[in-house]
Amino acid sequence: MLSTPLFYAGIVHYGSSFLYVLLIILSLVILPLTFIYSLYGTALHLLKTRFTFLNLLLPPSLWVIADYLREMTDFFIPWGFIGYSQVYTPFIQIADITGIYGVSFIIVYTNYVLAQYIVSRQKKIINLVPLTILITAVFVYGIIKEKKITGLPETETINITGVQGNTGSLDRWDSSLSFMTYRNYIELTTENHNSNGIVIWPETVLNSSDRVNFEIMKSVNSLIGDESLFITGGTRKDADGNTFNSIFISSRGILKHIYDKKILFPYSERRFAGLSHGSIMGSPDTFAEGDSSPLFRHGNFTIGLSVCFESLYPSYIRNAAAGGADILINVANDSWFGNTYEPHMHLYSNIVRAVENRRFIARVTNSGVSAIITPSGRLADSLDLNKEGVISGTSGKTGLISFYTIFGDLIIIFAALIVMSGITLYILSPAEK
Repeated sequence: MLSTPLFYAGIVHYGSSFLYVLLIILSLVILPLTFIYSLYGTALHLLKTRFTFLNLLLPPSLWVIADYLREMTDFFIPWGFIGYSQVYTPFIQIADITGIYGVSFIIVYTNYVLAQYIVSRQKKIINLVPLTILITAVFVYGIIKEKKITGLPETETINITGVQGNTGSLDRWDSSLSFMTYRNYIELTTENHNSNGIVIWPETVLNSSDRVNFEIMKSVNSLIGDESLFITGGTRKDADGNTFNSIFISSRGILKHIYDKKILFPYSERRFAGLSHGSIMGSPDTFAEGDSSPLFRHGNFTIGLSVCFESLYPSYIRNAAAGGADILINVANDSWFGNTYEPHMHLYSNIVRAVENRRFIARVTNSGVSAIITPSGRLADSLDLNKEGVISGTSGKTGLISFYTIFGDLIIIFAALIVMSGITLYILSPAEK
């Protein structure tokens, strides 16, 4: 599933040969995922017991543990969880309790129970009762919770303007086109921004020298007014020559905060197994890992920051919300992947992060999909792929702290207990091996 956008990025943008990209994807994506889900199938076969209840819980438990390992290990990327398939249904609302892993758990459990019923010779309707109760409860919870969150008054609000310049990756790193790119973003900003709010530009829009980047920030500050905040993605170098993928926050011509991306994409932003895809159009072939705070205080609001695929990591965004973030901002560049499903999948992850933590999220990208997402997971405003324009709206404080934000992925602990029970029964029941 991940191969199509990676093929596009490798062949179209990096100009690599088909066989070379195929080898990279085979070794870094297909084989690792094959390995982890082969282990899943093997474990499921070995741990099967005579206890029906445990057998029904083992498949979803092992599945979400495999997904969780993709988030926790450096070798995998947590893309494409099946729970994201529910972002536009009431079932996703349960994520404010269980997180995305809980939604995936329910999906796998449902499919396994139904499959067992279909293949069973003795079809007993009574075996579907627990599943029916679960699905009904989650569905009703979703409808009630979405309605409640949507109607919840916001104690304080702030205006958001996100600018999508629709600049392709090759053009964006072409230094001869930088002036045109900056001018386009400035014009879109001044034509659409109201005073007293936040203006957001996407990931790595500012990729000139540090001096030029700062001059552009000062220029934008003067145009949007003293009471507004300017947030933009860009690159920077430190005194040791390290390059960072950063978010700059400025106001009144003063650089207030720099957030440097912490989770770097393997093979393009950091070396993976000693390899790097290299540089295109003068872009850095690797970035340094940041250690600055993802939180910034602006007036009565605390803003949580993330760059691009950091939003794929539930625990990372949850930590920002638990740390006091009232609004979450994600700047990204999905133009690497063209007209594939990846930009939409990236949007889905942000929708779930909003629901999990009951926070507004402003996601601003170079070429789409940009969106302002409400705490109920609705799109208050959005701009599709390959469109030039802005998203605008208000974000506010909900006054809520979700169960998931407080307690995290308890579903993983539950799943681990189920698996440990299966392992214990396997050890103590040699006749069933």
